[in-house]
Amino acid sequence: MTTYISSKHPGEILLEKFLIPLGITQIMLSKDVNIPLRRINEICRGKRMITPETAFRLGLYFQMSPEFWLTLQHRYELEILRQKDAVRLTREVRPFPGVIDEVVAL
Repeated sequence: MTTYISSKHPGEILLEKFLIPLGITQIMLSKDVNIPLRRINEICRGKRMITPETAFRLGLYFQMSPEFWLTLQHRYELEILRQKDAVRLTREVRPFPGVIDEVVAL
Protein backbone atom coordinates (compact mmCIF):
# COMPACT_ATOMS: atom_id res chain seq x y z
CA MET A 1 0.00 0.00 0.00
CA THR A 2 1.35 3.40 -1.00
CA THR A 3 0.99 6.34 1.36
CA TYR A 4 0.95 9.79 -0.19
CA ILE A 5 2.01 12.98 1.50
CA SER A 6 -0.64 15.63 1.24
CA SER A 7 0.57 18.39 -1.02
CA LYS A 8 -0.49 21.95 -0.30
CA HIS A 9 -1.97 24.01 -3.08
CA PRO A 10 0.31 26.96 -3.91
CA GLY A 11 -2.54 29.29 -2.97
CA GLU A 12 -2.45 27.96 0.58
CA ILE A 13 1.26 28.69 0.69
CA LEU A 14 0.66 32.18 -0.69
CA LEU A 15 -1.92 32.81 2.01
CA GLU A 16 -0.24 31.09 4.98
CA LYS A 17 3.42 31.91 4.34
CA PHE A 18 3.22 35.29 2.63
CA LEU A 19 -0.03 37.22 2.98
CA ILE A 20 -0.93 36.51 6.61
CA PRO A 21 2.59 36.82 8.09
CA LEU A 22 3.30 39.99 6.10
CA GLY A 23 -0.06 41.58 6.89
CA ILE A 24 -1.07 41.75 3.23
CA THR A 25 -4.75 41.41 2.45
CA GLN A 26 -6.02 39.75 -0.68
CA ILE A 27 -7.44 43.15 -1.69
CA MET A 28 -4.03 44.81 -1.32
CA LEU A 29 -2.34 42.06 -3.32
CA SER A 30 -5.01 42.27 -6.00
CA LYS A 31 -4.50 45.99 -6.43
CA ASP A 32 -0.69 45.86 -6.25
CA VAL A 33 -0.25 43.08 -8.81
CA ASN A 34 -3.20 44.20 -10.96
CA ILE A 35 -5.03 40.87 -10.79
CA PRO A 36 -8.78 40.69 -10.11
CA LEU A 37 -9.61 40.04 -6.46
CA ARG A 38 -11.72 37.04 -7.43
CA ARG A 39 -8.70 35.36 -9.05
CA ILE A 40 -6.51 36.02 -5.99
CA ASN A 41 -9.24 34.65 -3.72
CA GLU A 42 -9.71 31.53 -5.85
CA ILE A 43 -5.96 30.91 -5.85
CA CYS A 44 -5.81 31.30 -2.06
CA ARG A 45 -8.73 28.88 -1.64
CA GLY A 46 -7.09 26.31 -3.94
CA LYS A 47 -9.77 26.69 -6.60
CA ARG A 48 -7.53 28.14 -9.30
CA MET A 49 -4.01 27.41 -10.46
CA ILE A 50 -1.13 29.86 -10.63
CA THR A 51 -0.51 30.62 -14.29
CA PRO A 52 2.87 31.73 -15.67
CA GLU A 53 1.62 35.34 -15.83
CA THR A 54 0.40 35.25 -12.25
CA ALA A 55 3.70 33.66 -11.20
CA PHE A 56 5.56 36.48 -12.94
CA ARG A 57 3.45 39.13 -11.18
CA LEU A 58 3.90 37.44 -7.79
CA GLY A 59 7.62 37.15 -8.45
CA LEU A 60 7.87 40.86 -9.14
CA TYR A 61 5.74 41.74 -6.12
CA PHE A 62 7.64 39.59 -3.63
CA GLN A 63 11.00 40.22 -5.35
CA MET A 64 11.61 36.57 -6.05
CA SER A 65 11.66 34.33 -9.09
CA PRO A 66 8.43 33.44 -10.88
CA GLU A 67 9.85 29.90 -11.10
CA PHE A 68 9.24 29.55 -7.36
CA TRP A 69 5.49 29.90 -7.90
CA LEU A 70 5.43 27.73 -11.02
CA THR A 71 7.42 25.02 -9.27
CA LEU A 72 4.91 24.99 -6.42
CA GLN A 73 2.08 24.72 -8.93
CA HIS A 74 3.70 21.96 -10.96
CA ARG A 75 4.65 19.93 -7.88
CA TYR A 76 1.09 20.21 -6.61
CA GLU A 77 -0.39 19.12 -9.94
CA LEU A 78 2.00 16.16 -10.21
CA GLU A 79 1.20 15.03 -6.68
CA ILE A 80 -2.53 15.18 -7.37
CA LEU A 81 -1.99 13.24 -10.59
CA ARG A 82 0.07 10.61 -8.74
CA GLN A 83 -2.64 10.20 -6.14
CA LYS A 84 -5.52 9.98 -8.61
CA ASP A 85 -4.19 8.45 -11.82
CA ALA A 86 -0.83 6.76 -11.24
CA VAL A 87 -2.20 3.21 -11.43
CA ARG A 88 -4.17 3.90 -14.60
CA LEU A 89 -1.27 5.70 -16.29
CA THR A 90 1.16 2.92 -15.35
CA ARG A 91 -1.15 0.44 -17.06
CA GLU A 92 -1.58 2.64 -20.16
CA VAL A 93 2.04 3.59 -20.81
CA ARG A 94 4.48 1.04 -22.21
CA PRO A 95 8.01 2.09 -21.16
CA PHE A 96 10.74 2.43 -23.78
CA PRO A 97 12.65 -0.86 -23.68
CA GLY A 98 16.09 0.54 -24.54
CA VAL A 99 18.65 2.39 -22.50
CA ILE A 100 19.07 6.11 -22.94
CA ASP A 101 22.70 7.04 -22.36
CA GLU A 102 22.51 10.74 -23.02
CA VAL A 103 19.85 13.32 -22.54
CA VAL A 104 19.42 15.44 -25.62
CA ALA A 105 19.41 19.14 -24.82
CA LEU A 106 16.61 21.06 -26.43
